[in-house]
Amino acid sequence: MTHAPRTRAPAAGFTLIEMMVVISIIAVLAALVLGALSAARTHSKVQRTELMLSMLDAKIKEYERDFGDWPDSKGVDGRAGSEALLEALLTEEQNGPYIARKEMTLGDLNNNGHDEFLDPWGKPIHYIHFRHYDSEPPNRDSFRLYSAGPDKEYDPDNPGSDDIVNWKKGAEE
Repeated sequence: MTHAPRTRAPAAGFTLIEMMVVISIIAVLAALVLGALSAARTHSKVQRTELMLSMLDAKIKEYERDFGDWPDSKGVDGRAGSEALLEALLTEEQNGPYIARKEMTLGDLNNNGHDEFLDPWGKPIHYIHFRHYDSEPPNRDSFRLYSAGPDKEYDPDNPGSDDIVNWKKGAEE
């Protein structure tokens, strides 16, 4: 009797290299998806901020129609201007209040007892009446509203910055 040589049955499962390739592909796909989600989240916050500035712009113009001037911004400090703007828009005089607290995100970031408008990144939205501009205003008889934007650094006069503003950047040049 002759015995036939035994053949080995193929091993079930994956080799280490096959597993590493699959894990690498999954990691690359996850990085792409997370990057796209981050970009989409930032884009959404920018759009919300633009909408917020547009709404505030409209409310300020309603205030101006009733009072004959934009709300005072208490000088060149846009943050103090935000506090003053909120106070003005909450007035019950004339046809006020012009805004409800629940319509906007508010906070007292400098702990002075006065709320201010906050953008989606948790930074104050700045407001400056044209009388208090440091430089020539882009629109005389107007006002400035701006957010620091995604980088959370204020540089509203730089056309290349990511600040979100209610005027066309570079218009004053």
